[in-house]
Amino acid sequence: MTNILRVDSSINGADACSPKLTAYAVDRLRDKLGTITLTHRDVGEQPLPAYTQEVMNDTRAAESKEHDRPLKELIAADYVVIGAPMYNFSVPSSLKAWMDYCAVPNISFKYTDSGPVGLLKHKKVIVCTTRGSEWKDTEHDYVAPLLKFYLAFLGLEDVEIVYAEGLNMGKKDESMKQAREAIDKIVVAL
Repeated sequence: MTNILRVDSSINGADACSPKLTAYAVDRLRDKLGTITLTHRDVGEQPLPAYTQEVMNDTRAAESKEHDRPLKELIAADYVVIGAPMYNFSVPSSLKAWMDYCAVPNISFKYTDSGPVGLLKHKKVIVCTTRGSEWKDTEHDYVAPLLKFYLAFLGLEDVEIVYAEGLNMGKKDESMKQAREAIDKIVVAL
């Protein structure tokens, strides 16, 4: 059975665009792959505890803790779908916390003499990023490059970025339609 991890990070509830896109992506993956097991972590609605020294020590301890769950969910996934709205030019703080919980030495990456090496491989990642304005392919797009770098750091290099932009500029319907079409193309190509 195929395991899909869906991570949402919007704080805008039912009106949010990024969760609509992640739900759409999961539905298309289900249509393509058949029976799936879905794990849905909504860090926007239920944020993880602040990433502190104590949490960091717990995630690096050998015994299992509640703090391990985000990383265990990521490890178990065959496909990962991430909703990443742009807030104040970056990812939401709740998504950044999730990233911190999943970056654990000797589990999701390791240090070598030639630098860090990602240990999570062979997963397809679809990132659905939404923005009120238009930042794709500009020097001010700090979301897509950050996530691509971070995911590659963990060994996840098969990453597709889906954009819905201009949502506060009167382009919401058309941009969401284009994003759904982009998701369709990604899934068809699997």
